[in-house]
Amino acid sequence: MYRPRLSTELTPTQHTHLLNILPFGLQKPLFQTLVNGVIELYERGGVEAIGAIASQYISITHIVEMGLLHTKREQIKLLEKRIEELKS
Repeated sequence: MYRPRLSTELTPTQHTHLLNILPFGLQKPLFQTLVNGVIELYERGGVEAIGAIASQYISITHIVEMGLLHTKREQIKLLEKRIEELKS
């Protein structure tokens, strides 16, 4: 059965870093997850969202930090609610 593949050029530095970072067997699941993320990004924000990433206007680090910040805010709200419950 035919399985489509994705191919991209890397700089020698990128290639070296990836080989040092990703153990054998981790590349496939990681890049499949990234492809799923791009599809989800498009479904939520369209071409503009992909363009913001591709142009490096928004970095993956920014996305992770926003997610962590959102999670922290949720945790703070839950803790504040719990404190109020304990006070009453």
